Parts: sequence; C-alpha cells; structure tokens
Amino acid sequence: MRVLYLEGDRVAMRYLSGTFHKMGVDHRAILPGEPLPRSLSDFQAVVISNYPRLLLQELEPLIVQASAQAGAGLLMAGGPNSFGRGGYADSALAALLPVELTQGDDRVRAAGGVFLEVKLPHHPLLRGLDLREPLTIVGHNRFQRCALSSEILCGRAFERRGRSGWQVSEESLPMLVVRESVDGAMGRGAALATSFGPPWSGGLTEWGATRHRLAIDAQAHLEVGEGYAVFVLNLMRWLCGEKVLFRGHEGWGELPEEFLADGAPVVRAKGR
Repeated sequence: MRVLYLEGDRVAMRYLSGTFHKMGVDHRAILPGEPLPRSLSDFQAVVISNYPRLLLQELEPLIVQASAQAGAGLLMAGGPNSFGRGGYADSALAALLPVELTQGDDRVRAAGGVFLEVKLPHHPLLRGLDLREPLTIVGHNRFQRCALSSEILCGRAFERRGRSGWQVSEESLPMLVVRESVDGAMGRGAALATSFGPPWSGGLTEWGATRHRLAIDAQAHLEVGEGYAVFVLNLMRWLCGEKVLFRGHEGWGELPEEFLADGAPVVRAKGR
C-alpha cells in the first residue's frame, strides 16, 4: 500500500509521518506550499489532515476521481482547516466522506477533555487494541454521521458539576465514522473528528503503555504510544482495502467502576 498524506500542520505531520515510517507505511507527505502530485495512480489511499480545500487546486478533482471511480480510500482528519471550516462543505470531495458537514466554524475546543467511547468493538480498525483507562482528546470538528456509514468512536465531553466532581455529558458526538466501499468502485471513506497530533489529539498520541520513539530527522525525536501506532496502522490498512475479520476486546470503551454512580457516568472530585 502507498498513501498520499496532505497535512496543514507541521507538528501533526511529524507525529503521523513519523508513525508511518515506524510502522512501515509507504507514503508521501505534503505540507502547504509544496508541489502536489499530478497523478494519483500510485496511491491506494489519500489522507487529508488540516489541509484547506483552497490549496488543493487541481488535485481536488483527481482525489474525487480516485475515490469515486478507482477505489482509493479517503480519510479526512480534524483541525482548524478541515471539514466545514476548511471550506469542504457542499464540495464534491465532501460528498465522498461518510459524514455531513456544516458551513463555517465547526471547531470544538474542550479543555476539560472529551471521553472517547467505542461503538463497534469488533470492527477491524480496533484489532489488537485494548482500552483499560479512559482515552480523551481536547479538540475536534463537529459533523453528523451519514446514512449507510458506521460510527466506530463517539465522544462525550467532561462537564463540571460543582462539588459532585466531573460528569460526562449526555450528548454523544461522532468521532470516527467510516463507510465501506460501494459497488466495488467507490473506495472506503473515513472521517476522524480530531487531529493526529497535539494539541487536539490529547491522550490519543500518548495511548498505550509501551512507547515508540519516532526519529524522523536529526533534530526531532518524538514518542507515541503503542496504541496510537497500531491504530494508525489499522486505519491505513483498512483504507487501502484490506479484508480483515477480527474480534476486538470486550472492555473497549467502558468506563471503570469508579467512574459510575447510580448508573450515571460521574468522575468524583479528589477526596470525595
């Protein structure tokens, strides 16, 4: 598999491209201002992350054709220049995503954290992954799931409730939505509401007890958790059309008992 990776944030690029190198994902990473490919015939998937639509120029119809007719996978990840705020609402490219976008600023900043819950624990994207502690992010874009798509991850924000501590919001927002290929022509599609790198990614890049060191150049030595690295690899393999059946961990997305009170998800304040 080979992936075209368009990234609008240099920091996030270091995390995701470094993980690609670490996990053996052949890819071409492009930042704003760098030359764009004139053909996508060598790529099995396209990842667009915080990359404004305005900069795609002549590449946009090539991406649409590759995804809609040639079976290439398409993933859009979150960021200030993704989804609606990035100018993708009502575009031909947005029509290929498994989510409905809104015009304008769709960013959501959550300094208190957004708890990620798993909706489909047996999906191939989650193979080999385990979640023993709550996983949180601190920023994302807002969108809605389309029909005939699958919601893999959703999120609920932590909200302060006075002396009762922290309570998880009742509102559940889609965080990772996917769509299988259609009629053997349209490729798989995915939308990840948050970014692959800080600050929005929060605990996502730190996910996992084992650390992977990413040496992507002589000056930058970053680390990511093993869970993050495996999740990235799973996502790329799935986008490129890998057919895998895998049974995930039963404990995925369940809050520990200490987070529960009278059936409601509550995190107690310290000492209470």
